[in-house]
Amino acid sequence: MVLFLNAKLRVFSKPEDDYNSVLQGLRTLSGLDWEALKIKPKITIAKGFEDKTIKILELSINKKKLVSSFVNNLLSHLSKTDIALLEKQISSRIDENCNFYIRLDKKALQKGSWIIIEGGDCYHVKINLGVYPNNKSKAVQELKLFLQGFVNEH
Repeated sequence: MVLFLNAKLRVFSKPEDDYNSVLQGLRTLSGLDWEALKIKPKITIAKGFEDKTIKILELSINKKKLVSSFVNNLLSHLSKTDIALLEKQISSRIDENCNFYIRLDKKALQKGSWIIIEGGDCYHVKINLGVYPNNKSKAVQELKLFLQGFVNEH
């Protein structure tokens, strides 16, 4: 059985982006009530190309119940095609530390569409999986079973 231990959501807000839309997209992606839970993203300022200021927004979800809620919210917004894509690419999306990675199109999410992409302007999702034994092959096996079960239930 797979256990979702924690999740980290990250997005870059460039000067040409509407910061409030990027922030709202992160809120939408999390599926959590930030005010009620008293959580907010960590904001880091970095310099990009041509000395442009980039804001890096990171939200950590560490309570197992909230992580499970986040994962269910995320998967319920993905199409069956995208979930099948995750299942097909599962081995390349999990690292040796049992972290599962997903990227969602930033502009599409801000408009209400949840679309998996391979790179570019996106929301980054990293979910740490708790499996025993704690290795990549077990994480791949358990997450594949979880995704299949999720699709069958929904």
